[in-house]
Amino acid sequence: MGDGEVLGSATHVEVARAPGEEGSATITFALDATGRARRGINLGSWLTGSLPIKLKAPLTRANAEVEIDLTPAGIDNPVPGLSKPAGKPGKATFLVKPSPDGASLSNVAIDLGVPMFRDRLKWTPPVPWRAPR
Repeated sequence: MGDGEVLGSATHVEVARAPGEEGSATITFALDATGRARRGINLGSWLTGSLPIKLKAPLTRANAEVEIDLTPAGIDNPVPGLSKPAGKPGKATFLVKPSPDGASLSNVAIDLGVPMFRDRLKWTPPVPWRAPR
């Protein structure tokens, strides 16, 4: 167990490994508006408030389960007709699997009081994330 910092936010880390098992690490932190701005994540006015995030991954780093608690966040029309006031329950979950050309997201689920979305995605980091030559 320990505490640290991820994306400028206070973070708690727990590592567990029973004899004969691969073990896992769980990282919890909250990404607020200041932390998002510091990392260049600009979601405009459609997202306000903090996003408590929980990442759980085996120590083999084969994948990571991600859960984002949307309850403290306010969501205002990222897609026409989709909104949620801060305080109303909501959650997003997905599984991230790294690959040589990006990362795949599977088991994606978004729930804003009623299940909204379930699908698979493939994400490739944008070119600016690569180091200049």
